[in-house]
Amino acid sequence: MEGPIMKLSTLRATALTATLGSSLLVYSQSVLADLLRWNLQNVGFNDGGVATGFFLLDTQTAGPLTDFRVKVAGGKYPSYEYSPQNSSGSGRANPNFPGFSAVGVDFEATGRSLAFRASQLTKPGSYPLASIKDGGPSPSDDLSYETQGGFDVLHPARWIRTGSVTTGIPQPPGTLIKWTLDGVKFDNGGTATGWFVYDASMGAVEDFSLHIEGLCAIFNCADGKAQDINQSFPCQPSPYSFAPLCWQVHVYPRAALGTLSFSNGLSPSSEIDLNLATGKPLTDGGGTVPLSLGHFDEGSLTGSGAIFSHELLHSSVIAGALVGTVVPEPSRALFLVIGLAALGMLASARRHLGM
Repeated sequence: MEGPIMKLSTLRATALTATLGSSLLVYSQSVLADLLRWNLQNVGFNDGGVATGFFLLDTQTAGPLTDFRVKVAGGKYPSYEYSPQNSSGSGRANPNFPGFSAVGVDFEATGRSLAFRASQLTKPGSYPLASIKDGGPSPSDDLSYETQGGFDVLHPARWIRTGSVTTGIPQPPGTLIKWTLDGVKFDNGGTATGWFVYDASMGAVEDFSLHIEGLCAIFNCADGKAQDINQSFPCQPSPYSFAPLCWQVHVYPRAALGTLSFSNGLSPSSEIDLNLATGKPLTDGGGTVPLSLGHFDEGSLTGSGAIFSHELLHSSVIAGALVGTVVPEPSRALFLVIGLAALGMLASARRHLGM
């Protein structure tokens, strides 16, 4: 039988154990609250490659990553999987607050490196990666990219063109609409052709390839050649002058005036812009949307057209529209190809049988 002293000791031990357990639970919850698992979502490079996977980030220390698995495949680079077994990973802190508010991560492997940048990585949610469309004065610090061997003529980087990070379950992209320029003409006789892919749910242009003819006074065409506006590898953002320039695109704002501005990303004194204004938002319904015709007023171009800000050279759009069609999902596109192939085989079989 236990005496009063033994019972008191037992009660004290139980209380101490409960206190320690509660303290450890609170501490572990605090530590776990600082660790966020970020999943890559619809991440693509400007050479056609893609990136998938995840990384764990301590949002308070922005130090070495505790775990990560990031696989890159396709495009101009060999496939590779960054992991703690073959690479180092670390968080990148906000320079204004060292050691706090990580805004990016870097992965280093033998002969290659990968970097993701985002506006926010300290709070749960979904955030777009800083992509080649965003530009920036110091691209290697501000944008997301992968490189083999460094930034030089022999080793051009490939840049993230689209994608985001999320603490939730990665979701497929929304309905994508491919908008094709139709009958676009400028007041000096020039023309614009091509297309861009727009995600209305995100208010973002996912890809684009435009072609300008007859505006060499503005675009400084070499030997009278036309100007291509795209982000195709091996183009590089400014200030890397050793490769073709990658153009940027901005949507203003999703789009009260429906304006998309394509820019060569140079300094204001030499920046060239191509503006496509519709006067209303572009939706995921597609269809035909007339372009707002441009006019030059008090040193600025209103509506659609091209402008070179330093020399104030400009050319206004006098006709044209955008024609939108749904971009099929990869699975649907695959079934479409298989279906067309099956129909072709059936037709061939009927010809051989004389049917």
